[in-house]
Amino acid sequence: MQRATAIRDALPEAATVRVDVNQAWDEATARWAIPALHAGSIAVVEQPVHAASIDAMRRLTRASPITVMADEAVTTPQEAMAYASTHACDALSIKVTRHGGLMRTAQFAHMASAGGLAIFGGTMIEGAIGTAASAQLYSTLPDLQWGCQLFGPQLLVDDVAISALRYDDFALCVPDGPGFGATLDPEKLAYHQRRQTA
Repeated sequence: MQRATAIRDALPEAATVRVDVNQAWDEATARWAIPALHAGSIAVVEQPVHAASIDAMRRLTRASPITVMADEAVTTPQEAMAYASTHACDALSIKVTRHGGLMRTAQFAHMASAGGLAIFGGTMIEGAIGTAASAQLYSTLPDLQWGCQLFGPQLLVDDVAISALRYDDFALCVPDGPGFGATLDPEKLAYHQRRQTA
């Protein structure tokens, strides 16, 4: 928590800092920690408790002075409906890789919006192909209140795409080529292929 607030203090006012707990807290810890995050000007707390704890998420959301975001807790349309209909979070992190493709992820986004939840476009640290696909979807959503996080290719030392995606002023430029806008390199794909051994 001190590290997060120190980062917040070191950044310009235009920047926001969000804390992703990845289910690490129990409800009591979250009730203690969230007000401290708020005092440190942290904007969002993501998945503070276990994914199965929808009741705890609902209680924390009602009491929290900052945005509570669900991530690992929402992997099926039924879970999306449950979170949206009971307001068990303020925002939902959508991910093309997790939710099963572009069309299904769009359904999650529309269910969240219909239930009054804000949307965040997340990443599973995809390479250029997956990142380009996510960018194509996220760019079509009418309101991505918490923006998106598509930095996966910047963390990889190699990729199976022919050309790198373009980032400008800390933002990904949505590719405008055919399809997803990223092209598969067959030679690199063959090089990185895992071969099963007997």
